[in-house]
Amino acid sequence: TLYPTPHPTLRPTPEVVAPVTLCENYGCDGGFVWKLDGPMEDNWVGQKNDKISEIVIQKGWKIEVFRDSNFQGGSKVFEAWDSAQTIELDQHGMDNKISSFKIYELPTSPAPSVTLSEPTVSPTFVCDRTTKQIPINEVLASSTLQSYKLANPLSNIVKVSGTATARTSKASTAYFYLKDTDGNTVGHLNIVPSNYGSKDGSKEFDIPLNGVSSVHMYSWWNSATLSNLVFTIESCPVLVPTLYPTPHPTTSPTAIDKTDYDFIEKVPRMSQADIVKVMNWIKAEVTMVKNEFCWRRSYGRGVGKPLHTCERQGKVKIGALCYSHCPPGMKRFGFDCHSVCPSGSQDQGLFCRWNEYGRGAGFPWKFGDGFNDRGMYKRCERKHGKGKCEKKGAIVYPKCRSGYKPVGCCICRPALPNCDAHNLGGRFDLSCAKKIQIGDPTPMDCAEDEDEDAGLCYKKCRGGYNGVGPVCWGYCDDSQVDCGLGCAKSDDACFEGTYDQVLAPLILAANVASLGLAAPATATATMTIKVAGKVVAGTTRVGKAFVWVVKQLQTTGKIRKVDGKDTFVLNGLKENGFKVLTEIMDPMSMDFNEETKANIYAITDIIEGHTGTNEAKESYQAMRDYKEAFADDFAGQTSTDISDELERNFHPLTARFFKETWADYSLTELAEVEGWETADTILTTASAVDITGVMGVVDAYAKPECNAIVPFPSTAANLL
Repeated sequence: TLYPTPHPTLRPTPEVVAPVTLCENYGCDGGFVWKLDGPMEDNWVGQKNDKISEIVIQKGWKIEVFRDSNFQGGSKVFEAWDSAQTIELDQHGMDNKISSFKIYELPTSPAPSVTLSEPTVSPTFVCDRTTKQIPINEVLASSTLQSYKLANPLSNIVKVSGTATARTSKASTAYFYLKDTDGNTVGHLNIVPSNYGSKDGSKEFDIPLNGVSSVHMYSWWNSATLSNLVFTIESCPVLVPTLYPTPHPTTSPTAIDKTDYDFIEKVPRMSQADIVKVMNWIKAEVTMVKNEFCWRRSYGRGVGKPLHTCERQGKVKIGALCYSHCPPGMKRFGFDCHSVCPSGSQDQGLFCRWNEYGRGAGFPWKFGDGFNDRGMYKRCERKHGKGKCEKKGAIVYPKCRSGYKPVGCCICRPALPNCDAHNLGGRFDLSCAKKIQIGDPTPMDCAEDEDEDAGLCYKKCRGGYNGVGPVCWGYCDDSQVDCGLGCAKSDDACFEGTYDQVLAPLILAANVASLGLAAPATATATMTIKVAGKVVAGTTRVGKAFVWVVKQLQTTGKIRKVDGKDTFVLNGLKENGFKVLTEIMDPMSMDFNEETKANIYAITDIIEGHTGTNEAKESYQAMRDYKEAFADDFAGQTSTDISDELERNFHPLTARFFKETWADYSLTELAEVEGWETADTILTTASAVDITGVMGVVDAYAKPECNAIVPFPSTAANLL
């Protein structure tokens, strides 16, 4: 790397964190939390099967999850290349739907081995880039995984780009996973075209991808077509010297006479990638503070299903309707409830009847009985019991059961039933009419954990969200105006936000408003500039420094070749150059001692010295004054929360470095928007102002999500 690594004793021992954590609840709040220590494959069984809602992946790890056990069914891959990632599975259609998984460590590329003797410069690489176009023209069906095998594996891939076309009037979320020969996902590209339109997408990789042998393609919502897939391949065969000399590792560094330099810049030893992370975080936070419009946060809650239950009504489901349960003493008959016939009665459809019964042919006299009844009684009582027979006419019969009376010789008839006592209807002879409760059908509804919307059932939204069809939308703050898909501070801001205004000028205008600029007190005032077509002067320390640096930058000479050398030239006169010393500091301490003084590097003269005017040097000094004023009022220029978060995470001097760097960035953006004539001056001389080289790679402004929580980036310089 450009900068030597500090002594290991200067860095705090990092907390050991599990590479992958699986959580039953969002935010890992309650429920079980399963921490996985390294690469593994497993099935989720018991309490974990189909119960995972959130996955936390640390930097350098990835997990592939499957809907079914034994790594079967639909799958998705989640990766954490640059920083830890928190995956809410409901936004990927896999909440509580995972049964098996595989965990891998992402590949890393070792730093090139360089042997240093006594060089005055350290080696770096100048790399050639070539492109490889793959003839893919695939139609991606919705929610269907497709794969394309490359003719030959590709390596040293630093960028992949492609074009996706939506095949419907809605958005298509197309993913393209790059797989190595072992089937591991080593990189991916995501493109979201909509309304039958085409959209280009690309992704660069800090670590080149090697051994890419296939592309797995997937359109999550609606079908799309992939075409024009291009891989950028980088080769780095040539060594050239860098700007910063590296001291020999076994000798003490040569002391530098700081009096030889006009300016000294203190820069924390951080990678460009880490600096860009922090700048992007500041930009995201400033966007939310300065912008009067925000998009509601949202996530999908799945496809709705028809009304399907009667649980909420406490009814029973019959066909496609809900009916009340039958009361005690009644049972379901079709859609109605009918009385249940009491014990001892016979169900005869709409009636309950207490029936007569016959007591047989009896026991008549027969030869051998003698001329009396004893033989008949004896035979009857032998069968039915002593005392349980009686004579009717000339024949002996068994007596009728209790509650029955004989009718004629052979019939036992019950007493007339009391229908009211049996909760039955009117009586007819020995029958009581059944009571009938007519069915009360009502439409079905949704389950307790669901919401009904337009006749369909959807899973209830999380707290702070309101469901509209298949999407859960965040609520607007009480101080905001409801703008449909967004929220705004006023009706005008609502119109501007939903009218798809270009956001950058709006944010920059808000930045200007905080600088302290106003119409000049007198018409003859000279310390003024023109912003957004209006002449303004500075009314605060930051505002005055801002006006002064802009005027200086507009009057500084242009860089021209004079005698083959870059020279500031103003009105035909050569300007004096100046020298800048950049001190690369340990970001944890920002100190110079035996361990850190080797981190002093001399930047060569920005422009060689010439006799003449000093506007260039004065412009650089004006820039320094502006940055210092801006950093001193950073909370007022951005917000107290942003300032406090920087100071909480970094050493005070490292935090100030970022505050001054943001001042640089803000001025550079405003100069571009206003079209100020500052080309080839200090403002656009990267080696002078943009010491870290990050200005060109900071993310563009994006309209913020309402109540969005942007996590503070993890860098090598974080104190927490």
